[in-house]
Amino acid sequence: MEWIRFLLAGVFFLGPICLANSSHLLLFSAGDGATTEIEGKKQALKVASFLPFGTEILAQPDSGLETMSAGYTYRFGHNTRFSLSGKGTHIKSGMMMIQSRKIDNTSKVFAGEFSFSFSGAGTCVLEYDGESKVWVTGILGRFRITDSPKEGSFELMPGDLI
Repeated sequence: MEWIRFLLAGVFFLGPICLANSSHLLLFSAGDGATTEIEGKKQALKVASFLPFGTEILAQPDSGLETMSAGYTYRFGHNTRFSLSGKGTHIKSGMMMIQSRKIDNTSKVFAGEFSFSFSGAGTCVLEYDGESKVWVTGILGRFRITDSPKEGSFELMPGDLI
């Protein structure tokens, strides 16, 4: 009987965590860090906190941040504007680095009218000018990038530029 209570307590307390959307945990903040606007007030994001979904986040000038989410490490460069949702990372302008250590990982990134799925293990940098141009550069490993509007698929190797 005791084991049933233990099992039910585990399901009750851990169930919502396991079924929740994967958010980004802020690991490191350089310079002035990042801010977001919540209920009309600008707030600085704190290290060891989860980034909020559905609000725009701005990495301040001459600053940056590093986050972790579901097997990925992300770095957002200065003046980068982005938001998070259950579907993925929405970059409005700026630059982000994506690092995956597991081959079976998949991550979705939206940049304007473009959407990309990244799968594989490696490191790449994505830059979006905020209007119509996206650059993806391979740094390490191998990524398979699928471009949703065009349904094209690319292998990204170190030194490749798409």
